[in-house]
This record gives sequence, C-alpha cells and structure tokens, in this order.
Amino acid sequence: PTGVKLIMECLCVIKGVPAARVPDPSGSGKMVTDYWEPSKKFILSDPKLLRSLKEFDKDNIPATIIKKIEPYVKREDFQVKAVAKASKACKAIAMWVHAMYNYYNVSLEVEPKRERLRGAESQLAEVEAALRETKDKLATVEERLRLLTENFEKAVARKESLVNE
Repeated sequence: PTGVKLIMECLCVIKGVPAARVPDPSGSGKMVTDYWEPSKKFILSDPKLLRSLKEFDKDNIPATIIKKIEPYVKREDFQVKAVAKASKACKAIAMWVHAMYNYYNVSLEVEPKRERLRGAESQLAEVEAALRETKDKLATVEERLRLLTENFEKAVARKESLVNE
C-alpha cells in the first residue's frame, strides 16, 4: 500500500539508507529512485528496528534530514489517520516520524533559551563564588574585630585598675 511505502521511504531517508535506481514502472524507459527494495533489505529485516527508533538521537537530527522529510510530513497521505488505514504498524512509525519532526522544530525555539539559561547559571555560580569569598573575608574581619574589642576591654580594665591603685 502507498502509506506503507511512504513510511518506509521516509525511514530510509532518516536512517540514511540510499534509494535504488530501478526502471520506471510506467514503462517510460527511464530510471527512477525507489526505496521499497532498500527498505525491505535494511529497515524491515532489521530485528532491532524498534530499539533503534526508541534510542534514536533526537537531539542531533541534522537539518538536512528534516528538510528531506518535510515534504513527507506535509503530505495528506502521510498523516497518521491516513497511514492507519493502510497499516496499524506503520501508523506508529508515522507518529514517530511526526514526533521527531515536531521535536526538531520545537528544539529550534527552545535551544536559544537553554543557552541563555546556561549563561545565567554560569553567572550565578560566579556571583555565588564571589559572595562566599566576601563572606569568608567578612568572617575574618569580624573575628579580628572581636579579638581587638576583647583586647581593648582588657586594656581599659587594666587601666582602670591601675588608676584606682
């Protein structure tokens, strides 16, 4: 079915599986790109397909891959409901493809905010370190002041005892 072929084609694009060049089925004599045979060989026969989708590095999807899958994601016959009519298994993969596409686009908006947060956290750490250092200096000064005050009071008491004698 068309929905299944589209899903497999898109997975080949995402996973970097190259298309095969085959004679045009319409009989034009030209060679056309086809992902069905490579998808059967590299995608459908992969016993770890589900694991590879779960462990897919969604934080480092190249922009070139997103540009390549965008036409698929925008197609009416690639929408989850349309694919579900062709195959329930492919419905889940279509949902995954849409999720990766959406995640990438959301991360483009979120990443600058994350960068600003990291910068603010770095500044906060610097300021907190300076504050700790200043508090330590203050504690040293206060201790010195306490000792000087104590010595002063002893000296005043000694002076008074000497004056009284």
